[in-house]
Amino acid sequence: MSIGLYDSFGDIPLEARAAETETIFDSEAWLKLIEAEPALAPLYFVAQQAGPRFAILPTYRWDGTWSLFTQHYDSPFTALARLLRSDPSAYLPTLFLGSVGGYTNKLPFLRRLFGDHAALSELTARCLQHARAEGVRSISIPYSTSAAVAIALDRIPSPMTLLATEPAAYLNVTWSSLDGYVQDLPSKRRWSVRKEVSAVADCGHHPTVEALAPWVDRIAPLLADLQRRHGLPDEVTSIADQLRRIAGALGEAASVVVIASPRGVVGFGLLLESGDDLYSYKVGFVEAEARECATYFNVLFYLPLDYAIQRHLRRIHFGITGAEAKLLRGAQVEARWSVIMEPAIPTQVARAWNELQLRKHQDLVRRFGGVISAADRDVFERTVDRQEPA
Repeated sequence: MSIGLYDSFGDIPLEARAAETETIFDSEAWLKLIEAEPALAPLYFVAQQAGPRFAILPTYRWDGTWSLFTQHYDSPFTALARLLRSDPSAYLPTLFLGSVGGYTNKLPFLRRLFGDHAALSELTARCLQHARAEGVRSISIPYSTSAAVAIALDRIPSPMTLLATEPAAYLNVTWSSLDGYVQDLPSKRRWSVRKEVSAVADCGHHPTVEALAPWVDRIAPLLADLQRRHGLPDEVTSIADQLRRIAGALGEAASVVVIASPRGVVGFGLLLESGDDLYSYKVGFVEAEARECATYFNVLFYLPLDYAIQRHLRRIHFGITGAEAKLLRGAQVEARWSVIMEPAIPTQVARAWNELQLRKHQDLVRRFGGVISAADRDVFERTVDRQEPA
């Protein structure tokens, strides 16, 4: 087996890039978007076997510089710093493996090597060796699904520690109309949801779905204002530039639900579409009207759901923050994990952290309904009860 290193996805042999993608975050358009992000330094490890058979391991070196694509990616380091009484900067620069910029990492480009432990071992060893030589202080697979974690534990022969992150919310779209969705809600929730759905029109606003590019300059200030309210970077010019690059890279796959009034835009939701899936990626809204006009819940949830129904899409992904508000409106949650390959984390520390996250996950399900999937339950069991020292 030979292993080649590439700085650009476009330079990788075409036959190697032909892997089937599972999410928009591992699509060719997204990978090319992310490799142009100044905060990230990409390097693709490409394994070639006879056949020819290829596998790709995308990696991204990150020094901690903020961008919309790396927001919340420092959360595992903050958690580790708190647990180990260290400084989050001690883990930077870091190397991320797999797809980044979103909240779902499934490692689809490695699938061709899943049955070949020797080849996987050689590929991951080469990646880790290169990372150490470059002086990175931590290596991880961020926002992994439980299915990807199970694959990593069973088939990637490298020591690793799992830390549960915030769960991701999703909704399976099974209705032919928004009213059908409302009818399926518990009776005690229907009245409040109907009130929220109608609040936009009651305020005299007009929601539409638009192409992203023409609206960037009008929505960037709303996103910047939301960032400011949460103590996050809020420079309008930088945010607008990143939104323009999303529009340019994804084209028709990036759209925006807009709530407009005679005074201007009062709310928006950035939607990314791939196959049968819709991703609610970023939102912004005028805070003064959020309660009376329910702009937040409409741009985040109801308007994307109505769009998905009209487009006959099957699932909406709502991201990793604010799970309670999404669960109250019928969404489900699934676990996400940071798979830490370096540095070694004390087993008892990881176990205690994952026990806490499991209790939070169970509490969400108990309070708002739903189930913990078999895949999530299996990985939680492995990390809480059976995780072995590195």
